[in-house]
Amino acid sequence: MTTALGYDKNMGKTNPTCEAENLLNEASLSKDKDPKKALESATRALSLIAQTSEIDLFFKAKKIIARSLARLGEYKRSEDVFSEAIGISGEDKKTKAELLKDLGLVKYYMCEYEAALSILHESLNLSEELNCFELKAQCLNNMGLVFSARGAYSEALGVFEESLKIKESIENYSENSIANTLSSMGDLYEKKGDVYLSLDFHEKALKLYKKNNNLSGIAGQLCNIGIIYKKLNKSKEAMTYFKNSLALAKEIRHREFEANILFNLANTFIEIGEKGKALECFELSLAINEELGDLQAIANIKHEYGAIKIQENDYDSAVRFLTESLSIAEKIDEKPLIMNLYRTLSLVYEKKHDFGRSLENYKKYIKIKNQMT
Repeated sequence: MTTALGYDKNMGKTNPTCEAENLLNEASLSKDKDPKKALESATRALSLIAQTSEIDLFFKAKKIIARSLARLGEYKRSEDVFSEAIGISGEDKKTKAELLKDLGLVKYYMCEYEAALSILHESLNLSEELNCFELKAQCLNNMGLVFSARGAYSEALGVFEESLKIKESIENYSENSIANTLSSMGDLYEKKGDVYLSLDFHEKALKLYKKNNNLSGIAGQLCNIGIIYKKLNKSKEAMTYFKNSLALAKEIRHREFEANILFNLANTFIEIGEKGKALECFELSLAINEELGDLQAIANIKHEYGAIKIQENDYDSAVRFLTESLSIAEKIDEKPLIMNLYRTLSLVYEKKHDFGRSLENYKKYIKIKNQMT
């Protein structure tokens, strides 16, 4: 008999397999709320799995490690872990397809859209060969995210709709997964400027999350709906949604969501002229993201600090924050943010009458913009 702590009473010592399973279960539960904790648990599990021949646990640990690294903004390390796992997946086509699906998503986060689509197509072909419709739906959903990021909205809508159709056709398919695709479609319509249709999809997703008592999904959708109201210049309504979302994120201790909601609250406070409250929210968000190690979020906040300093005509401080943000953005290869930072740096150097540096940064902005279109 083995205890919950992985202690084998018959053997008189800990059982590496059982202990690894416990650590991976712990990591699975914390991967969304606290990816840093999940990374630590999965890494400890991996060292124990090395003492066994449990190949399924090995791949599970690698997937959790890679996904946690991606959530923490460590995309290159995440890519390396997924690539290593794919390289040793051998003839196990299902495992390879699942890993490729996730690697394609990481490439999307890295803004390497062509590579992402190529990898996702490979995963899609394997899922079709295996007749695995659930995996196919997930691949299509990830492809939709890539198309949306590239501005290929028709292609994005097509694969999102196909993904949704497959998910809804599978008996007892996860309604939370269906809600994820509805939310992605809501994000797509927001990008297209159709905010009312976006709101409709986000509300449909919210309804499903509520039906399944998915508190993290509810918190995320409340935030998404708040963003829509912010776009509609309804700051009061947006603030209500953000505050309700924030309360729920705190209740379930979802630190990543809490930081993201605080970021959106800060921007809403800026719009209504309450800079003091905005800075307070930014500082709280920054503290959480530094704790979690979310480099992308840290870079975004420092970008916002730079923009605030420009408004205050404190151009030297603006350059300092923007440069810090750029250093992080380049580290994780976050091209959209890098592009926007070059544009903002061009503006601040223009205000400092340093026209040479202004032009230099503007050229870098245009170069990346052209690469992304």
